[in-house]
Amino acid sequence: AAAVAEAAAAAAKAEKAAIASNFESLLREKGVCGTSRWDRFMSKLSSDERYDAVSVHAERRRMFEKFVRNYVPDEKEEDDSKKKKTPGGGAEDGDVKEKAAKREEERWKREDKVRRERAAEAERIARERRRFQRASAATRFDALLTETVRDPESTWADALPRLRGDVQNRAAVDGPLSEREMRDAFETHVSGLLRKAAADAREALEAKIVAHAASDFLDDEEEEEEE
Repeated sequence: AAAVAEAAAAAAKAEKAAIASNFESLLREKGVCGTSRWDRFMSKLSSDERYDAVSVHAERRRMFEKFVRNYVPDEKEEDDSKKKKTPGGGAEDGDVKEKAAKREEERWKREDKVRRERAAEAERIARERRRFQRASAATRFDALLTETVRDPESTWADALPRLRGDVQNRAAVDGPLSEREMRDAFETHVSGLLRKAAADAREALEAKIVAHAASDFLDDEEEEEEE
């Protein structure tokens, strides 16, 4: 249960971080800067799925205002700003072209890095989700075994039809657990039943021995009194 909770928390945290990163990318794409206002940009943002991914409206505004407060223009934005202020900024001499090409290459590298990081994050989230699903499925299947298989002499072949008939589909063929994994869990469960049965038998035998010993002792005392 602890592993399931930990996996769920990690998956939720990673998904939240990805949503925040995507929302920030949306703000940059729409031209949000250090002087932008929420009421003027909200309509421009609302048609994008990255806007909808942040489900709480107040959280969207909070993230927007935080972005504006901490806004730092990237190199391309700074360059565009300088060109607007500098006469002849669009001159295509060799140095300008070289610098522009270098900036473009650096921009591409940054974007590629972001893409790779997002892909890695998405894969990590997917792994965490699969891990959570498997842990949850294993817990549910163990509960099904406890409910269904109580005879320590049960076999997998005998139990399988009953397990497959579970209305909650905890032993589904196409579920997160393979049949081999379910069978291993079944064998572990039956082994536990056998150990419990053996322990119960020992306890009953010991109780019987004690009872016989007590009975014999009383019989001996009665015989001594008669003599």
